[in-house]
Amino acid sequence: MAMRIKVEPESLVGEDAALPVVCVVTTDQQFLDELVPELIPWFQVVLRADFEDLARWTREAGGVAVLLDIDTAEEDGKEVQGGLPALNELRKLNQDFILISLSRSHTRTVEKRALEAGAGLHFRSPVDISELRLALITALDKRIEDLTHAKIPRQTLESSCFQEFIGGSEPMRFVYDAIQQVADSNVNVLIRGESGTGKELAARAIVALSRRAKKPFIRLNCAALPENLIESELFGS
Repeated sequence: MAMRIKVEPESLVGEDAALPVVCVVTTDQQFLDELVPELIPWFQVVLRADFEDLARWTREAGGVAVLLDIDTAEEDGKEVQGGLPALNELRKLNQDFILISLSRSHTRTVEKRALEAGAGLHFRSPVDISELRLALITALDKRIEDLTHAKIPRQTLESSCFQEFIGGSEPMRFVYDAIQQVADSNVNVLIRGESGTGKELAARAIVALSRRAKKPFIRLNCAALPENLIESELFGS
């Protein structure tokens, strides 16, 4: 038996907060009667009958996908795709949205305009609901995969950083451990290494992790001082 759903601006179908939210914008009640029962096992469905302030509405609803019926009432006997500007606005505001446009028009021009406006997919009426559901699930899986892949380089970089050092190899971790061990003590530390290996970075890291972190870090080039003046410059006359 068909499931009757009244389309209200903020109506929500499905109460499982763990399910992704799909925002549906249409006035086609017959289409909703078929669509909503098909989506409910996989998604929460939020319904809207107009294009007003869609960006705010989809954001507050927590939507990951928008099904947008771009058709409006006929003008002079011709259907008008008044939802195209709304589609374009949503795409500009959120590049990660899964946007699917719907239209009763079968012309390629309308489909082309919808895709140019930002739709990732376009369906013509009558819509194959099972195909639409599969397209939504596939698009959501791809979005999750893309976001996961985008996080991996950042997580890898974060895990391989220490103070101003970048590197996660075993030898570098030995250096990080040594810095942490001496930073908490009052011993004098001699840092040795060839030019360009990061001796000053190590010194800055030791100071940053020590109780002197808020005091000035004074860098002195001893090689630039005359041999007979080094002692007085460092320790006073």
